[in-house]
Amino acid sequence: MKKTIIITGASGMIGHALLQLLWNCADTNVVAIYNKRQASIRGRNITHICTDLAVESAFDRINLDRIEGIIHSAARVPSCFGTSEESGCSEENRLIDKTVTNFAENNKIPLVYISSSALYGQSSSSDPVNERTKINPNGEYAEQKADSESAIRQA
Repeated sequence: MKKTIIITGASGMIGHALLQLLWNCADTNVVAIYNKRQASIRGRNITHICTDLAVESAFDRINLDRIEGIIHSAARVPSCFGTSEESGCSEENRLIDKTVTNFAENNKIPLVYISSSALYGQSSSSDPVNERTKINPNGEYAEQKADSESAIRQA
């Protein structure tokens, strides 16, 4: 029996890379969720769904049989930080993260949340970021990502 993985943000950079890894994987079906621009990768095991994750009904068309996990990489990123666009993106991302988290929690589906390096702010160090690096969100977008991470950890 094949397992099913949901990938949100399937047309973004990380979602696209995940689809490439799972493309035609014999034991896995993938539900690729995107908002506006359809993910370009096709495969017998990939189902494409265009939906707005900022609304509660976003997952209504998804069959819950054998869903083994959600990899949540969807986010709206502003083209310029420190602007009113950043504020709009942050609010939309709050709604997206809430919708995905509630769906995972209500259906007891494991969730992997892919956040943002913006959580760590500007660094003068060339050291890589890892799990022990302290967060230092700088700006509304980064603060929203930090809030979502905290809420997901508590869920």
